[in-house]
Amino acid sequence: MQKDVKKIWNSIITAIIGLMIALVVLIWGFKCLGYEVLVVQSGSMEPVYHVGSLIYVKSVEPEELEVGDVITFELGNGVRGTHRIIEILDNNGEISFITKGDANEMEDNKPVVEDAIVGQVKFTIPKLGFFITYIQQPP
Repeated sequence: MQKDVKKIWNSIITAIIGLMIALVVLIWGFKCLGYEVLVVQSGSMEPVYHVGSLIYVKSVEPEELEVGDVITFELGNGVRGTHRIIEILDNNGEISFITKGDANEMEDNKPVVEDAIVGQVKFTIPKLGFFITYIQQPP
């Protein structure tokens, strides 16, 4: 009986360690590859990116972006937004982007300028952001 409890306990500890290693790779490993890992905080990009999802953002040259791409950009005061490009403006060589959240009825108030772009969203992991937020800011 005691051996069975020990086997179960060892299995639980192994699973927890495995999960911790996977989280380290999913967050810090991708940061080492040049990705920025962010947690979706609002529903403006539903149903593609749900609240609580992790999004992986990679820096790109503005010239590489196209209509339909999803970008993360600086809004000011350390706040960032992630919306889809719906139009690209070229004003004498200065590129800016009209963006809109998929769940929003109207486009964003002002165009996103090149210098404000953090990067392009490359992929997402649904719901994992809730766990990461919990670890960073426990109740």
